[in-house]
Amino acid sequence: LSVLDGEVCAAGWCIEHPRLGALGWRAVELLDSGEGFAASDRGDVLRWNGTAWSQIREGDGVAINGIWAADSRHVYFAGRQGLLLKFDGATFHTLTTGTSVELTAVDGDAAGAWVVGANGQILRVVDPQVTSWPSGTSANLADVWVAPDGTAWAVGGATVVRFNGTGWASATAPTVSSTYPLRFEAVHGSSPTDVVIGGTFNFRWNGTSWTELTPRLEEDLFDLKRTAAGAVGVGTHGAVALWDGASWALLPTDGFRELLRSVAILRDQLVA
Repeated sequence: LSVLDGEVCAAGWCIEHPRLGALGWRAVELLDSGEGFAASDRGDVLRWNGTAWSQIREGDGVAINGIWAADSRHVYFAGRQGLLLKFDGATFHTLTTGTSVELTAVDGDAAGAWVVGANGQILRVVDPQVTSWPSGTSANLADVWVAPDGTAWAVGGATVVRFNGTGWASATAPTVSSTYPLRFEAVHGSSPTDVVIGGTFNFRWNGTSWTELTPRLEEDLFDLKRTAAGAVGVGTHGAVALWDGASWALLPTDGFRELLRSVAILRDQLVA
């Protein structure tokens, strides 16, 4: 993601060049209202008002890895060194997490938010309280997704864990007969029986079993979103991949080759 100053458009994409310098943008979130947020590996935060981006936080050197927004006054940011921020629409507040491990992702619903991170760290946020929950794993968790019924999934390495409404536990993870390492970086879905996970290999859970989303992409995915038409993933070498329910296709990005770590979709807009 590059933002602010100047715009270059090609192949249906617009790259917006920042005044802020060559920052690594690690996370993006779009709200149904049309607003949005983006965060960098230096801790900078930008806000989208539907027309333009503006900086609302200057980075302190601590990377922000994940964003989840219930609405524009309840926006959570998870990052390195146990960083967890809440933006209330005007001010950033630091929440006490009780950990210094890297926090990688956050997602939630009306009941609260789940935050995941290194060494199997899982935190529950019911504002303003943050509590640690046993995850059943010591794997470095990379992403978390909360289903409409309040259950949740988290992935990292070759590990999948699931929250069943009362606690977290290891779930059956897919396997591959390949020498290429199995690593999951992203999880998303539409229901507890429709979950997709992505990384070096990509799979869909139908409530009973995992099915690989073939063919295997040449690029590794670092974020993945389930859509009504299939799924959209982003990853290495500027990859933007569309799964149409039957196969993958890499979308043209006019030679852009930087790693894309996050993707957000709102109606006909895709930001990565």
